[in-house]
Amino acid sequence: MIARLKSSMQASLLVLVLSAVLTPQMVFAGDKLCSTSGTKSGDGKANDANPAAESKVAVSEAERRPVLWKATRGKANVYVYATINHGKDRYFALTGEAARAFKQSKAMAVDSHAGLPSDPYSMGCYASGDKLSSHIQDKTLEVLSELARATDDNIAIYEVWKPFFLITSFDQSLIRQIGFNLLDLERQLITESKRTRKPLMELDPALARLEYFDALTPDMQDQCLRLSLLELLNFEQQETDIEKAWRLGDGSKMADACLMTLKAHPELFEAYQALYKNRNKQLVSVLANVAKNLSPIFLSLDVRRVVGEKGVLSVLMDEGFTIEQCAGGANAVEPGVVAELPYVDSDDGSQSEEISPYMRASEHYRAHRYKQALDLLSENRADERCRYLSGLCYLGLDQVTLAAGEFRWVAQNARDPKIREIAETALHNLR
Repeated sequence: MIARLKSSMQASLLVLVLSAVLTPQMVFAGDKLCSTSGTKSGDGKANDANPAAESKVAVSEAERRPVLWKATRGKANVYVYATINHGKDRYFALTGEAARAFKQSKAMAVDSHAGLPSDPYSMGCYASGDKLSSHIQDKTLEVLSELARATDDNIAIYEVWKPFFLITSFDQSLIRQIGFNLLDLERQLITESKRTRKPLMELDPALARLEYFDALTPDMQDQCLRLSLLELLNFEQQETDIEKAWRLGDGSKMADACLMTLKAHPELFEAYQALYKNRNKQLVSVLANVAKNLSPIFLSLDVRRVVGEKGVLSVLMDEGFTIEQCAGGANAVEPGVVAELPYVDSDDGSQSEEISPYMRASEHYRAHRYKQALDLLSENRADERCRYLSGLCYLGLDQVTLAAGEFRWVAQNARDPKIREIAETALHNLR
């Protein structure tokens, strides 16, 4: 509950987090949106104006899928990987089917990653003597006051900022204080794209996004700010439900969670569209054009923008792409286990001689040569890293019981607390 938060939202409040929870809320229109037919059925045409109508039968745990879709039009292929930004557990992006799709891709695309090229304060601040409360309605001011009371802050700290800037900014400490981790799934993917020298494309840069919000009418900026603040007040319950559904690949439950605030405030429907829907068509237009000559492309995007009417999958279908949700085998536990331990190198970034057998096994793992990797790893059964990687290899061979045994050993015996935590998370996600 946000009322439990104690935060000093001073200047740190306005650290831009353009890809965080106040990014586009997604709406899911049922499994048929993600069928291979490439045409929208009744489920595929869910009505944004009636959010409750978008809920469908939940996917059972036995049928759960990774949050990864393949879009195809002729020779153009796009893998769409839906991410969440915060979670009670920790997750790792490049596992199972997602790792295979990433390896096959010729380039990676994200909405935004470079941040602002200039001082955001010059854009987002009012001139001396002006203030936020003079530009927003009483209803919005009441919600802002409620947030300030919940965080034990003086509302004056918000007064300097324009509505469009507050829409895209908030203090990450708010999220951590209620037990959520900043997952950095997209950062993991970006880091791997740089390591493998894949071209990285920005489809919705931070500055363009701010300019979009700044160009909205004052009334629409007010409504967008009110909706964003209400979502922040509802954050704990909403994000918990999103995380649970995301782990199952359960779009209907994700839709219910993401629409929680809109259902309670249907008068903000137009703001919902402005905040979360209207930029997707332009994003897809750029992506589809690039995919003509560079394919496959691996697109990482907040789950709130991926599915539903006017979501990226829906718009890709409008552009003539067929859509198929990926599935299969050990990927049922996806996403939940790390593709490799992220800190096996020495502090200066060089590879230590003592871990070279582990690194050779890692290369086999990345190439899906699981049996060869296991042969190498069997020579050092006392090493916690080798045992963990053995678990990943068993997952690749769909031998879930053996994988669980390896993760359990690491969780109980690893000396490194970070590795123990990762193994515990992996074991948890196999249950």
